[in-house]
Amino acid sequence: MQALILAGEIVNCSSFILPVIYLSTKIRKKEMSDHKMQNEFSVHAENTASFGRRFYIYQKERFPLLGHGLLVSAFSFSATAYSRLCRGAVGFIPWPTFLIGIFTTVSLFLLVRIFDELKTREDDAKYQNLPVPVGLVSLKELGIVGAILISRLQITINSIFLPK
Repeated sequence: MQALILAGEIVNCSSFILPVIYLSTKIRKKEMSDHKMQNEFSVHAENTASFGRRFYIYQKERFPLLGHGLLVSAFSFSATAYSRLCRGAVGFIPWPTFLIGIFTTVSLFLLVRIFDELKTREDDAKYQNLPVPVGLVSLKELGIVGAILISRLQITINSIFLPK
């Protein structure tokens, strides 16, 4: 069982992650058996790796979480601090609220990246070195990550910790 520790509380994440892993494994076996996802830029070792490893490679190429996370953190901090200064509020917002805001913003940008992959699939097919045309991850897998993991996790975390 996996758990997420956020704002000093433990949230059970198995209901979020297990459906993604199960559905991803089923989809991947069918797609790899069809051999539709291979081209001259495909790397067999990467394409047959676990979903976690393939998604790590995908995010490193198309949506570097560390870089985006730091950038979103800096902009969120400055926007929040400036807003409080303009209103004459003393101090800063509670750190758990700030961290939830960063998580929500970064995951929202990840959803935009996933939606862009779905929207531009015909154009991306021309560039055979991108992760989806190469077969590193499939559009179905990205859809599952976006629909189940990110959206559900966003809604759950925000409704638990920021119910207003």
